[in-house]
Amino acid sequence: MPFSTRFAKFTPNMQTHDLNKIYRLSYYIKYQLVKFTDIRQYFLH
Repeated sequence: MPFSTRFAKFTPNMQTHDLNKIYRLSYYIKYQLVKFTDIRQYFLH
């Protein structure tokens, strides 16, 4: 189930593309954090 349809009923005043933008942004931040921790572990070894 896509992110937007799952949360659309909880936030009816928000647009679907806004939810998609928020979801993409949070996914991007999580991806950057994972990359950052990988680099840290690489340098710690």
